[in-house]
Amino acid sequence: MRSFVRGALAAILLPLWLAAGQTGQTAAQNHTVETQAVENQSSDSLPSAYATAEGDSAAVIGVDDVVTIAALNSDEISKAWRVAASGDLTLPILGRVRAAGLTEAQLEQELTVRLKEFVRNPQVTVFISEFHGHPATVSGAVEKPGVVQLKGATTLFEALVLAGGPKEAGPTVTLTRAREYGTIPYANAKTSPDGMYSVLELPLKDVLQRDSAAANVAVLTNDVVTVSKDPKIRRMVYVAGEVARPGAIELVTQNKVSFSQAIAMAGGLTRIAKPGHTVLRHVDKNGLEIASTRVDAKRILSGQDKDLTLQDGDIVIVPSSRLAIYLETATSTAITSSVYILGRL
Repeated sequence: MRSFVRGALAAILLPLWLAAGQTGQTAAQNHTVETQAVENQSSDSLPSAYATAEGDSAAVIGVDDVVTIAALNSDEISKAWRVAASGDLTLPILGRVRAAGLTEAQLEQELTVRLKEFVRNPQVTVFISEFHGHPATVSGAVEKPGVVQLKGATTLFEALVLAGGPKEAGPTVTLTRAREYGTIPYANAKTSPDGMYSVLELPLKDVLQRDSAAANVAVLTNDVVTVSKDPKIRRMVYVAGEVARPGAIELVTQNKVSFSQAIAMAGGLTRIAKPGHTVLRHVDKNGLEIASTRVDAKRILSGQDKDLTLQDGDIVIVPSSRLAIYLETATSTAITSSVYILGRL
């Protein structure tokens, strides 16, 4: 909230300050505006993206973030700047200024001190206008698993919201943090057997109660949040027809499998297969077909066509020459009869 208020205020004041700047020219008016330096330096040594500052959980600037500076009588630096891979800003007049690891208020203070050499009574406002350098991963039984960008101090509850919320979830949520970024300050947190991670497992029902202690555990940059899957729900991809071992692939630890991997797990195509007429169908939880398309399995397997991603409910049907009859029977057989489990991923 603090970042939002500061950002809105600076957005209003910036054009006014720039207009007023005509009466207070800086000592380095003729400096050439430098472009933002982007170095190929590793950012592994940079501080974690967020820290609790003065009880305000202030957002900390990270690599690749965009910060907007509004400085009275300093038109040259009053604009948006991207933080380089080194963690620095390269500014006209001031040169290189460390930004990553600082809060907005700390960067304001640093710029104010540096500007005193050129401007009388400098007034500076800084806010993070774009967050890019604060990734965390939310995986498992959520609507949109993947990498999310943390925008300011983020709780475990808020991280789940960023990922669309739980979906077909089990009973627990696990927060994992590499020890190089610190330990999880929670009584039940444990260290992994290899000593490299701090791990906290919490009941999902507690995390979903927004005012609970579990819901308000802080999620930091590079943390991994994993929602367990409902063990009663089986997620299947079916491969039927002219393959060596027709059956199903159970998705246990991942949400998808490639088309080529599924065919390989089914033992490949038979000699009488018609791969150019392969059909990909998708059925919902009620067994109703909601999508269907024809693909050329041979071209996909040879790399001529792009590989496809298969998810729960997808059915691959590789027909023989008796195409019409085959397609009608293969779909129902694939999902209604006892199937051979080709593997679990």
